[in-house]
Formats: sequence, structure tokens, C-alpha cells
Amino acid sequence: MLQALNLNAAKLVIFAVSTIFGGVGYITADVIGMFSRAPEEVSTVGGVELSKTKFDGEFTLFAVTDNPVDLGFVKDSSIYFLSQTGNIVKSTFDEENNRQLSRYFDFESASFLAEAGCSAIAFHPDFSSEHTRGYGKFFVALAEKKGSGVTFEGVENEKHQEVIYEFTAKNHLSDKFEGTHREVIRLSSLGDVEGSVITDLTFDHRGLLYVGVCDSPNSETSKASDLESVYGKVLRIDPLYDVENDTAYRIPRSNPFYLVNNSLSELWSYGLRRPHTVSYDPFREWVCISDSGQDMLEEINVSHFGAEFFGWNLSEGSFFYPPSGKLLVGEEITSPQIEYARSAMVGRNVGGMIYRGERFPFLDGKAVFADDTGRLMAATLTPDQHTTKIHLLQPFSEIKGGVKSLKNGPDGEIFVFCEDGKIFELNKTRPMQRHQRYHYAMLAMIR
Repeated sequence: MLQALNLNAAKLVIFAVSTIFGGVGYITADVIGMFSRAPEEVSTVGGVELSKTKFDGEFTLFAVTDNPVDLGFVKDSSIYFLSQTGNIVKSTFDEENNRQLSRYFDFESASFLAEAGCSAIAFHPDFSSEHTRGYGKFFVALAEKKGSGVTFEGVENEKHQEVIYEFTAKNHLSDKFEGTHREVIRLSSLGDVEGSVITDLTFDHRGLLYVGVCDSPNSETSKASDLESVYGKVLRIDPLYDVENDTAYRIPRSNPFYLVNNSLSELWSYGLRRPHTVSYDPFREWVCISDSGQDMLEEINVSHFGAEFFGWNLSEGSFFYPPSGKLLVGEEITSPQIEYARSAMVGRNVGGMIYRGERFPFLDGKAVFADDTGRLMAATLTPDQHTTKIHLLQPFSEIKGGVKSLKNGPDGEIFVFCEDGKIFELNKTRPMQRHQRYHYAMLAMIR
């Protein structure tokens, strides 16, 4: 009997050791293999090296819904997809660890402007934590008709208004929203702006909300360098109601312009043309901002401490405006970490982030971004100088339609939103990884 027990114990030890070293060997081979592959092709566009790099990832069709624009998520891995028409679809795991969809919310209002619609959604970090100020709260940016209310800053030729609403759910686990909502901040849309003025919402781990606000696309009417204007900026606020001062939100005292005269205390960084995605990196506490130039340059800007002036309308990218290859901007302007010129190889930037997911360890800490054709790109961030080498990660041929935006979901993984309503998730191609629950693709039609 003792001999049999020893034999079984020996088998268990051998199995455990082989499993541990086998897993380590697999991960090591995965990382080393990525860097040991030689790029298929290297091109230089505007001084930036673009290299096509083989990549063991693929876009998996996750869902098909009605004109999706953004997603929000909470700690239990629930994902909420926001459509431009004001619908929110909730995706959760069932008892068998399969994704299921339910219609969570339909926004209805007499002043809601359906053609402009919703643009962004973000869930408070304490959404699932009872007895906290942020419990059950999420925030949606949407458009309302011209003259619907009093805006933060009056402008000429107001096209419509855009509002950030705070929604408070009675039960964070409910599959159907029941609760209340209130107005947080209201802006006028500039007359020459196509699309939304409020471009993105994202929270940091402290519960502070970063708000991307675009500028006039015309450099002659730009307000991006005006510290007393809200346009062409990233704002940072505590969006929860301030009981002490009876205000719709609180301005953090650590904001860089909190004590600066002739400036808005809400400002975090400025000098942006169209910050169409704003992403927060919880590890380094950086804010990653993707921006588009007026003529040809696409930018990934990184805000390290706030107060950065990213140049618009004095510069486009790292060059004075109009762009000049012979004239670099001065130290008072923060040059983009990554910039590239639109060409036949790469198109308009649709969003970026600092990757912190688990599926692709070799991307950890790198900037990952996409263009409107579905090309996925990555580059190493170097705080002291901007990057001149960009990897085009292949394959990217699974996405056939035009790409609207790139977003990070639960656990820092990557989702892509397409013009035809399809939502793709970036997964490993290797069958060995398919057993993990977040790799099961879900295809569902929500109308």
C-alpha cells in the first residue's frame, strides 16, 4: 500500500513539474518567437519606418449590433455596448461561461438628436461596489437639439449641444436598467465640426473622468491653445455630485491649472485637434490620446503629468503648421510620442491605447493603435523622444468593412468597431489558448 502511494505521489510530482516547465517554455517560446521573426517588409514614410511583422493574433467576430460607437465594462467582466442611436446592450457570462446579450437601456428624450446620437460611455470604477459614492453609476455623452439648455461655453453658429449624463442604476447586477439620471456638463457643438464634439470618456483608478473635446477642424478658428476655452482639450473632473459646494461635479485640486489665473480649472492637457480616443494606463498613470492632423499627420500623444501643450494650432505633429520638414517645434510644445503620415500603407488613425492585456505579453506597455482600414499597429513608447519605428501587425485581413474605432475592454484586451455594425475582438490564433473563457467568440444580432 505504501509503495503504491509513493508511486502515485511520484506521478503527481512529475506531472506538476512537467506542467510548470511546459507552460513556462510555451510562454518563453511565444515571446522569443515573436521577436525572432524577421519583418516581411520594411518601408519608410516621412521618416517613420513601417515594418510588416507576423503576428499570432486574429480578429474574431464578437457581435453585430446597431451602429456601435463605444463600450464600457465593470469588474465582473460585464461589457456594455453603446450604439449611436442610444441603445445599450449588456454582455455577460451565463452559467456555462458563454457570453449572452440583453438589451440593457434605450435612451428616450424629446431633445435627443438621433442623427448625431451618442458618442461615448464609461462606468465608474465603483459601479459594482455597494455603499460607495460611485455605486451603480455610469456616464454617457450624447447629442441634443440646439438650444436645449445652458452650455458651458457659448459659441457662434451652434449646430447642436452635447451632454454628459450620469446614470444611476438601482441594482448593478440587473439585466435591464432601472434608475435615475442627471446632467453633469453641457457643451455647444462647433458649427464646422463633423460628428461629435465630446469624443471619448475614460476613468482612472481614482474615479476621475477624462473627457476628450475636439476643436474646430479649421486652424484659423481654433481654440485649442486658448486656456479659457474648453475646445481642443482633455478635461479631468470628478463627475459625482459635489454636495458640499452644490455643483454638478468637482474639480480635483491636483489638476494642473487648478490655481492658474485666466484658465479653466477642468483642463488636463490642451493643443489637440480631434482627440478621438482617450485611454488611461493604470500602471504608469499615463493618458494616451490619439489625434488627427488637419492635412496628413496622425498622432499618438502621451500625457505624463498633465498641462502638456500638444501644439495645435501652432503645429501639426512635431512640425510647425503648415508642416515643414526643416523646422521643428520648440520645447514649449510637447511633440507626439508617435506620428505618421497617411499614405497607401496606413490610413487615418481611429484610436490607440497602452496595451495591458494578458493574451499578448510582448505588447505589454507598448502603444497599440489602428487605422480606418483595420490595420493594427504597435510601437514602443520612449518618454524622452518620439518613436520612429512602427510595426504593422499581421494578419489584419479579417476585417472587411471600414473601421470606426479601437477600444480596450475588460482585462485590457482589444475590440474594434466597424462601420457595418460588426464588433471584433483580438484573440490568439493558437488552439491551445481556446480553453480560456474569454476566447470564445460570440456572434449575435441585436437590433
